[in-house]
Amino acid sequence: MLCSNCRSTTLEAITFIWIFEFVLVLTLVAGYSPQRVEELAKELQHKWSLIFIDGDHEAPAPLNDTIVCEPLAEDDALILFHDLTSPDVAQGLDYLKEKGWNTIIYQTMQIMGAAWRGNVEPVKHQPDPKINWNLPKHLEHYSVSGL
Repeated sequence: MLCSNCRSTTLEAITFIWIFEFVLVLTLVAGYSPQRVEELAKELQHKWSLIFIDGDHEAPAPLNDTIVCEPLAEDDALILFHDLTSPDVAQGLDYLKEKGWNTIIYQTMQIMGAAWRGNVEPVKHQPDPKINWNLPKHLEHYSVSGL
């Protein structure tokens, strides 16, 4: 998983790359995205089936993170995005959609999105029925899970 420019009192502007090797094993690697992601990929010579992008919300950072992560994804892979309320973050999801990935939006407070390919299926999500959800204009062309 990728989180660039996470906000923390001790780790301001540090990127975290979370790699789930097994359900109970988590490796946390500090560095700046997307450079550290590329370095890690070269070091480990590994691809991932799950990538989570949550970081710098200003262009071109989200798109750059996506471009670097896409070739590191397995043939059967899911890439999750957080904070799609930002049009700049949505550029990453748009990029994958244009490259032929399947996509869906999760109607949550900050709006999440998933892009997947191969033998993977994203979880289904039911938006809170008590909330009158409205998608921002830049996301209106996406399907919404549970609707």
